[in-house]
Amino acid sequence: MSSTLFRGGRIHVRSGVSAEALLARDGRVAAVGRESDLARDAGTTERVDLGGGLMTPGWFDAHVHFMWWGFQMAEIDLRDTKTIEAALDLIGRRARELAPGQWLTGGRFDKNNWGRWPTAADLDRVTGDRPTVMRSRDGHSRWLNTAALRAAMIGKETVAPEGGAIFRDAGGAPTGVLQERANELADRAVPPATEADCDAATLRAQDEALKRGVTGVESLEQASSYAALQRARERGKLTLRALMG
Repeated sequence: MSSTLFRGGRIHVRSGVSAEALLARDGRVAAVGRESDLARDAGTTERVDLGGGLMTPGWFDAHVHFMWWGFQMAEIDLRDTKTIEAALDLIGRRARELAPGQWLTGGRFDKNNWGRWPTAADLDRVTGDRPTVMRSRDGHSRWLNTAALRAAMIGKETVAPEGGAIFRDAGGAPTGVLQERANELADRAVPPATEADCDAATLRAQDEALKRGVTGVESLEQASSYAALQRARERGKLTLRALMG
C-alpha cells in the first residue's frame, strides 16, 4: 500500500473549513487534519511539501467541449498575432511541418488586431497548394486560401447560403473570407477527423485538464467524442470522470 502525506500548505476541505495536512493511500484520501496527527499514522510515507500553497479537491467543469478542446490545442493559434505578417509567419512554419496534401486548420484570428480582413492571396504566399482554413476568434468567420476555396467549390458563381456571406473583390471573385452560414461550405470540405485523431485529442485534453486540477467534466459534443471517451475507458487510459451532456 502506497501512501503520501501532503503538508506545508492549506488543505481546503469545504467552505470555511481547512486542514494542515492530507494523507492519501493508494490514490485515495485517507484522512485530513493536523499534520502532527497524520504524521504519526504516515510512518515511512512519502511526504510532499506544498510550499505554503493551497490544495483543493479536484474541480468539475460542467460545460466543456472536451474533444474539440483537445483538437484546438494541436492547431495553430493566432490570437496573439498583432499583424497579418506575424500570423503568416506562424502559418508558414506550421505548413512546412505537415505532410504533403495534409490540410492546415486552426486560427482564432482577430482581424481587429490586423487593421483589415485577410485574403486568400495572403495565405497563398505561405501555404501554396496546401488547403488551409483558419477560424476567427469569435467563430463567425473563416479565412481560406485558394486551394481550400477550390476544394470547397467556392467560386465567382457560388451563391452564399441564406444567412451567410462570401466576401468578394470588385470583380466578384471570392477574396477568401466567409461568414456565418457560408462557413459551412468550408467546414464540409475539411476531411473529417479519424478515430485515431479523436483518441489523441481526447487524451490531450485529459492531460491538460488534470494539469489544471480538473478531474471531472461534462462534455457537450457529438457522438465521436463519446466514442473516444469510451475507447479511452476500455483501454484503461481514462483517468478523469466524464459525463456526456
